[in-house]
Amino acid sequence: MDNKKKEKSEGEKLAENANDILEKAEELSKELGRKVTVEELSEETGIPEEKIRDAARITADHIEFLESEG
Repeated sequence: MDNKKKEKSEGEKLAENANDILEKAEELSKELGRKVTVEELSEETGIPEEKIRDAARITADHIEFLESEG
């Protein structure tokens, strides 16, 4: 049981981080009037680019305010 609680806590933490990044991407996008890049979001928030990319993957790349890479 402890492992399930720990996994759930880690999953919830990842979801919360993804939600925070989503909110920040939305704010910056509205401020700039366009989608933002991972680099811009990282520079503005101080969140490492890899963490932003992880959040995009967690949300199945549905951060609509974040410019697609590739």
